Amino acid sequence: MTDEPEEYAPERTLQPLLLHSLSELREIWRPLLEAAGIRSVTEIGSESGVTSVVLTEILHAGGGGELTIVDPQAREVDGPPDVKCHAVRGFSPDALAGLPDSDAYLLDGDHNYWTVTQELTAIASAAAERTTFPLLLLNDVSWPWARRDLYYSPGRLPHEAVHPYSYELGVVPGKPDLQPSGFRGEGQWACALAEGGPRNGVLTGVEDFLADHPELEYFHVAPVFGLGIILDRSAPWADRIRELLAPYAGSPFLARLERNRTELYVRLIEQQDAFGIAVKVGARSRREELMRCDVALSEASGRDLELRNQLGEFERELAGVRAELAAARAQPPPAPAAPLWRQALRALRPKR
Repeated sequence: MTDEPEEYAPERTLQPLLLHSLSELREIWRPLLEAAGIRSVTEIGSESGVTSVVLTEILHAGGGGELTIVDPQAREVDGPPDVKCHAVRGFSPDALAGLPDSDAYLLDGDHNYWTVTQELTAIASAAAERTTFPLLLLNDVSWPWARRDLYYSPGRLPHEAVHPYSYELGVVPGKPDLQPSGFRGEGQWACALAEGGPRNGVLTGVEDFLADHPELEYFHVAPVFGLGIILDRSAPWADRIRELLAPYAGSPFLARLERNRTELYVRLIEQQDAFGIAVKVGARSRREELMRCDVALSEASGRDLELRNQLGEFERELAGVRAELAAARAQPPPAPAAPLWRQALRALRPKR
């Protein structure tokens, strides 16, 4: 038996049933950051911190640098001594205000049009004095959040920036409206009721931003909810980035794999929901059967009590009859009557 090749060795993931983190795409985006020779990077949305660790490794390999983590629960990571880590706790894009610009940004925060466009605008403002625009990596540019907003906390956004939404209903591939089943947040996040239309979704926000920045170029890698790459056409490393992305960006094959992956996952959710409904129906049927048994038992107990009462009455009547018989037996028997012929002779005797 031969050893399994290292590249196919089993690896623990954040969620075995559904790859979803930007870190799962690191074999694609890590060479991009290395090719751009970044010395500073800002990560928006740090989740478990796996991506943060990879970023410190990239900076260390390049000679050191600075990592800025922007997240409501941001925490510094322990990295090499030549990598300075700054944790900025807050919600983007407000948390980006006043921060120095970086060579690269990873955007994986709130996946909705308003937040993404505000983040991109803040980055463009911070990079206004740079010779070339920073390299940008964005997650969730594929289905379902490409053309539909997701809201972790819709109350934080301006009222006019929030589409009608639901916390309970889910998204299903090929269906623009939300469904009772499907991919959903179950109270953790909400999603817009309708798909498509203006100012709706991450990819829509990216496209609207790019429309005002013709100097920028966009690449789309479909898997794991989508990786979007924005680079400056004039950057000295632009050709190398294009070369590295050639096998992935715009690949119909990868798009089909992602579509199949999400459809199978939603199918699994639907089956789990159906099983849950069946369990609830079964439990309800058992409860109803138990209720019927309780009613039958109550009725039987009532009949039993009635029969016991009747038996008691019969026993009392029988006791009375037995008492009368016993009393009759206790009295002396009456004297026997004289024979009839003797009585007749007595009647014929003359009276004196």
